[in-house]
Amino acid sequence: MKTDKANQTIVFVSNDIDNFRHHRKHLVDVAVEMDKNVIVMAGGNGTPPANCYHKKIEINRFRLHWSDFNIIFSIIKSILYYRPEILHLINLKPYLYGGVAAQVAKLLGWRGNLVVSVPGLGRLYDTQNLTAAKKMRLRVVELVLRACLRDATICFETSSDRDFWIERRLTVIDRTELTNGTGIDLEQFHPPEKRHSDRRLKVLYAGRLLKAKGLDVFLAAAKTCGMENVDMIVAGQTEADPDGVSENTLREHPEVLFLGRVDDMPRLLGQADVVVLPSRYNEGVPRILIEAAACGCVTVATDFPGSRALIKEGVTGFFLQRSTKESQANEIVSIIEKLSKNPTMIKVIGNNAIEHIRKEGFASDAVKSAFHRIYSQ
Repeated sequence: MKTDKANQTIVFVSNDIDNFRHHRKHLVDVAVEMDKNVIVMAGGNGTPPANCYHKKIEINRFRLHWSDFNIIFSIIKSILYYRPEILHLINLKPYLYGGVAAQVAKLLGWRGNLVVSVPGLGRLYDTQNLTAAKKMRLRVVELVLRACLRDATICFETSSDRDFWIERRLTVIDRTELTNGTGIDLEQFHPPEKRHSDRRLKVLYAGRLLKAKGLDVFLAAAKTCGMENVDMIVAGQTEADPDGVSENTLREHPEVLFLGRVDDMPRLLGQADVVVLPSRYNEGVPRILIEAAACGCVTVATDFPGSRALIKEGVTGFFLQRSTKESQANEIVSIIEKLSKNPTMIKVIGNNAIEHIRKEGFASDAVKSAFHRIYSQ
């Protein structure tokens, strides 16, 4: 790390270093291209991206606790020690506590800039399970965000999320930026020269093994599908999340092939025909859907703003309605039956999806250019 350029440093704060490396490596690339020092404050024990220093902090994503004050103190100390030109906060707890830390650091003389990435509204705004306690917690969180992010540049993946924040008076439009998700390398994610020819339809769920992501819906669809020429595949890593689905639970579903963690996603997507994401909360633009579309897969996802950026009904994929687990599972089975009888439809929709991804700015270069401009400002 270039210790002689402390004022040309970007400090990132994120929940998990593995997630940061997978979804935000392009931000490190931009910072390095701009000749910045890069420090990533994140939880987890994974491997950080190249060209950055990983400063580990403990972040429990699933509850608010008095011990979280340690996160605020750690960020304050890092700001005052490194004096970063930019503090870039990603995920809810980082921009909640990082926002508080930034305001304290400014009182102590820091004059850097604050950038926030909002990957989606997340489970905080899961209106289906909004109890009185959650409503109160939501009010407190929004109060803190209004106070601490008033001078931040807020980056959104969808105009819907941006408008929602503006309506809730969490920011103003002049302080917002729009980017097309996290961006992918189209040299890496591309359609295979030749897909499998065994006439079996391969349907994939790939991502965090969470019920809120719709894994329970996918498992219900697999249980009721009962088609001999269809392979239902799950890829992902178990994690310590109260909403998580365990490997033991997945093993209780013999109709599903569970692969566990998969590092070579381009190869896996090159073997898949359909990728399903029945998420129950409002995400940004899901990376797995971008990757799947770029590889020529038919994408099937719950109808939310992030999926609308990628899916045109019947043209580049299919929507699932926000409804019960059973009805969504039945929708998935109906789509699978339709596609299994019409291989030509799979090819046409896949080609449409590839064209959409390449034309609409989902490549990593386009997203990197956007953040180069943001950091330069």
